[in-house]
Amino acid sequence: MNEYDRKVIDNYERLGIAESTKYVTEYLRLGWMFHLLQTHECHYRSKFHSKWVANMDIDERLIYTGPFNLKYYLRSMPSNIGEVSFTTNRVVKTDPIPEKYTNEKQLLSELMFTKYNQTTEINWYNLKGIIRPEKVASLFYHWSYFQFKGVKVMSVPKRFGHVRHYRNMNKSALNGNWMENYNGTLRETRLSPLFEKKLMNAVRRRVKYVYDQRMVRCEEIPEWLTSRFKRELLDY
Repeated sequence: MNEYDRKVIDNYERLGIAESTKYVTEYLRLGWMFHLLQTHECHYRSKFHSKWVANMDIDERLIYTGPFNLKYYLRSMPSNIGEVSFTTNRVVKTDPIPEKYTNEKQLLSELMFTKYNQTTEINWYNLKGIIRPEKVASLFYHWSYFQFKGVKVMSVPKRFGHVRHYRNMNKSALNGNWMENYNGTLRETRLSPLFEKKLMNAVRRRVKYVYDQRMVRCEEIPEWLTSRFKRELLDY
């Protein structure tokens, strides 16, 4: 993540919506294996504030299709369940994301969830887990590696949900050549129309607020604002 991309993360943090932990030297020295440091840092910290933790990447979206909602489903789990594992399907992502925001037209044309919809079958090739941290001792990348005594892992039926993974096809990236080993049949799938529209509007508002900015000239500042607040605050 570069400084430009971090602006939106910083915005979420400033508003109290999210927290983030930054890694720099670990990534430079360990490469992609540093991901294990991130997952365990999050895992051990979350024991003190979260009952369930979804261990997923930024290019993955959990699609829940079971009864009521996901919170209800997790609350229905027996006390000895320490993880629920979801199947995945891959969405073919062929192009790189633009490096910077240009305008709204560009943004809407590059939204991953509308631009890319060719998907593989839902299968158990890659698992993605929602973990109960107090019952799990150690993690692998997306699922628990070691559970405490008596704790079980449950596989969620496909009809109840899956993870939609927008998978890169850049051959220089990790497993970027995955399509060369794929022997299935791609088909077009989409998010629900109502959710797609809500998500599109939310992304548009957030991106424009964070990135569509310019300097404000002094003569543009309303007089009531300059009379109410000290000049030092406005300069800041």
